[in-house]
Amino acid sequence: MISLGSLLGILVLLLGLVLSVALHELGHMLPAKKFGVGVPEYAVGFGPSLFAKKIGPTTYHIRAIPLGGYVRILGMLRPNSLREAALGAPIKTDSKELSTVEQARAESATEIAKYPNLVPFYTLVWWKKVVVMAGGIITNAFLAFLFTVLAVSVIGVQRPTTQISQVPTCAQTEACGAARAGLKPGDVIVAIGDRHVNSWEDITSSVSTALAGKPIAVQYRRAGNLEKVEVEAVALEGKTRIGIVPSLVRQRDSLFQAYQSVGEQFKATAGLVINLPHSLWIRVTQMFGYNLSDRNVPISVVGIAQMGSQIGSAAGPGITWLDRLAGFLSVLAALNMALFVFNLIPLLPLDGGQVVGALYEGIRGQWRRILGKHDVGAADMARMIPLSYAVGGLLLLMTVILVVADFVAPLI
Repeated sequence: MISLGSLLGILVLLLGLVLSVALHELGHMLPAKKFGVGVPEYAVGFGPSLFAKKIGPTTYHIRAIPLGGYVRILGMLRPNSLREAALGAPIKTDSKELSTVEQARAESATEIAKYPNLVPFYTLVWWKKVVVMAGGIITNAFLAFLFTVLAVSVIGVQRPTTQISQVPTCAQTEACGAARAGLKPGDVIVAIGDRHVNSWEDITSSVSTALAGKPIAVQYRRAGNLEKVEVEAVALEGKTRIGIVPSLVRQRDSLFQAYQSVGEQFKATAGLVINLPHSLWIRVTQMFGYNLSDRNVPISVVGIAQMGSQIGSAAGPGITWLDRLAGFLSVLAALNMALFVFNLIPLLPLDGGQVVGALYEGIRGQWRRILGKHDVGAADMARMIPLSYAVGGLLLLMTVILVVADFVAPLI
């Protein structure tokens, strides 16, 4: 039976996911409205509408399935091709027996006709299109930084120190050399062998180089006095151990350190996206029991829920509600970084595809001005609809694979 902590953890992360997507869409809507573009609909969630309120030209919805959201911006596609516009051909609105591209243009024309007093998106100058479509991407980048700052700079992270908090006995573990040697909670490790140590990482790295079954010289401070003992190292679970547990101290990183953490997270996420086909293949093999030690793979909303359950139910003498909150914020930071990096991909239907289309429009217009030619207007993004459908199909397939994998071979 699922515990209350696990349930609360799942709900917190799912609500954080909805909030992140809702703010992403808000990042598109606000600049669109600022530039006078029509926004007929803004929704949090999918499926049937549970609540709807019209404010000005926009209807705001809360929908039944709280796994995302969307904003509908008027006239994302120009309703005719460049050639049709040059010939003065009438805009087609009859969707019968039209190609996929023509049907997309016809649907855009029909939608634009419903809101004659609103400005279509395709009529904006190119740089305004970039601002609107990059607004959601930038919002996710900001949220990734904000959540990281809250987690590591405001709340802080409990990190191990050189002071001992527990010394397991031989009745509790095979790695009980420290207990046999007389080390006690409160002792502060000063040196391992001939190496002076300043952190828990120094201790673990020094112990890991020692041979199992051999004594290690440990210098420590107790009640202000320096003492030294020989502690036998034991190989346990593939690691050399001496049987001590560190004390934890909450430390707060500087804003610069938080910035560095976000940069490292960006590099790791970008690497994962670049190697996405390989990562997906690894995830498929994990469903059949292979490559289970590989954790550098993507997860679905199911995996996010599993992470929420783990954080919410985490127990231990040093774990507080602040640690759980920091854990939730760290996961949400990683989620927003993933949304940021993924939407940088320059393919429709992702935001990056729209940004590239607007940049192409701007470059083409500038080049035609240099050549003394007139600007031909908005880029005909409808021509990319077949590619958009193909990319959307691949994204759906990826989602199915990850959801199944998170059920069959959970990483958490």
